[in-house]
Amino acid sequence: MRRCHVLVVEDDPELGELVIEALGMELDCELRLIADGSEARRWLAGEQCRANVPGMIILDIHLPGVSGLELLDDIRADRIFDRTRIVMTTADSMLLERARGKADWLLLKPVGYSHFAEISRWFKARQSAEKSDTPAVRL
Repeated sequence: MRRCHVLVVEDDPELGELVIEALGMELDCELRLIADGSEARRWLAGEQCRANVPGMIILDIHLPGVSGLELLDDIRADRIFDRTRIVMTTADSMLLERARGKADWLLLKPVGYSHFAEISRWFKARQSAEKSDTPAVRL
């Protein structure tokens, strides 16, 4: 069985580390943190990502280079990411609404450890449901 991969795209170093720590405590996945939207776009289009497609992407909306909303559109337009779960984060509720219907989870900042622990449990439940081909209940 292939190991799962999770990408976190967050430009706030403290929050990025908090997300990685929380996910790492709950998930047995390879975790990658990228702090720039342009760098994330390059990584998502690259060989390493194509060989190990992330099962989940935590994506901030306000990023340097390329916005999280642009990345979300890129991801949703590429069939390789059809099974990838997307969690959008921002402190701007108006921008978060623009992700509704495209993202699997919308998270309004400020956020804490418990939010990402809950997302980890949700993600594990989705993975288990996909493996057993039974529908999962969304939290």
